[in-house]
Amino acid sequence: MNASEHNLTKRRLLVVDDNPANCTVLRIILGKLGFAFDMIHSGEAALVHLGTTQDYDAILMDLYMPHMDGYETTRCIRAMGGDLETLPILAITADISPDIEARVKAAGFQGYVPKPLSVKVLSDVLDEVLVPNRKKIRVLRDS
Repeated sequence: MNASEHNLTKRRLLVVDDNPANCTVLRIILGKLGFAFDMIHSGEAALVHLGTTQDYDAILMDLYMPHMDGYETTRCIRAMGGDLETLPILAITADISPDIEARVKAAGFQGYVPKPLSVKVLSDVLDEVLVPNRKKIRVLRDS
């Protein structure tokens, strides 16, 4: 199943990434998948934004940003309480270290999407996190 098969295109995402090239790739992929999304370029700005609107079904968060990285931003989002305690947050990272999954889970992420990003992988991960009754987020890679 993919995003369009579950009519997930009505879902709204918040993307937090400071890198213009990554933002361009995400705009293209999310556009192809039909998602509505807002783009924020820093962890601090994401916290301010989420203080005024929490109308999102999931967050895609870059792990390595200046000033406030994705780990700290996610911990702060979780501490804001309410629906933000359980809102799906997916890390976006090129980090391939063996403990990356444990580190993102410990920081409050549901899972992560590996870079380089692809339409299939991002679609599959979003499908898994946004479809009700999914039990586990697993790392998906292109075959």
